[in-house]
Amino acid sequence: AFVLEACQHCYLENVNIQGGGDYAVKLDRTFKAKAEDVRVDNGHNGVLLHGATESILNDVSLRDMAGDYGVRIMGDTINRSYRTTVSNLRTDNPTNGNNAITWLALDSYAYSLVIDKTALLQGGTGFAMQDTANTGDSYPVWTFAYDLELDHNHKNSALLSGGEGFYATVSWFGSNFDGACVHFAPTFRGEASITTSRVMGCANQGVLVEAPDVILSANHIGDNSNSAPQQYYDVELVGAGMNAILDANHVCDLVGADGYNSKAE
Repeated sequence: AFVLEACQHCYLENVNIQGGGDYAVKLDRTFKAKAEDVRVDNGHNGVLLHGATESILNDVSLRDMAGDYGVRIMGDTINRSYRTTVSNLRTDNPTNGNNAITWLALDSYAYSLVIDKTALLQGGTGFAMQDTANTGDSYPVWTFAYDLELDHNHKNSALLSGGEGFYATVSWFGSNFDGACVHFAPTFRGEASITTSRVMGCANQGVLVEAPDVILSANHIGDNSNSAPQQYYDVELVGAGMNAILDANHVCDLVGADGYNSKAE
């Protein structure tokens, strides 16, 4: 519906998009572009940032989307995306039922994503760091999240399968229908921390760590593997290359929850 291409200080504000083609909004090789108070309903994919620098997405809503991505941030060998700020992004698929969509993805050749006051609900995966180009130096770097709510997604709340550097605090990961809530896959390069957050009500593991250099500190992690008999751990550390620091976490039954924690470790 809208393409902002090779422009500086360009803005898209106060629009409601119904339907649309591949992406409803595309920021391509922009500098200081902003999309604010934008709502997309019944579209395919939501917002694509490609080779965009210092972009701002604020007060964006995505509803009933049928595609693969809500917001995808990426680049190429020449045009890389740097420093995207996402705040007040709200997503859900109450009637579409699309269990494949990833609501927010930091992909190849993208660096420094800041997330604040964002709720990603009822899709396939809430947040992903991935490296679809996989050239050896294309991996995304640095996600900083505060008040990130990932709830009732079909697969993972957060899937870290490519990239380096994920730091989340005062956030919620939970109530997914299949898989681990937070999965640090073996292909994730490492350096990650989750602090003062809650991980609860996940179908399988609460946190599955298969990557190096992960810190879990002062979190409430419990009532996962939410059917009896419990088959998965609240926190599971796997792999020869894995190393993790667990400090001052509450792992087991949580307040206001009735789960199964016979294997809570």
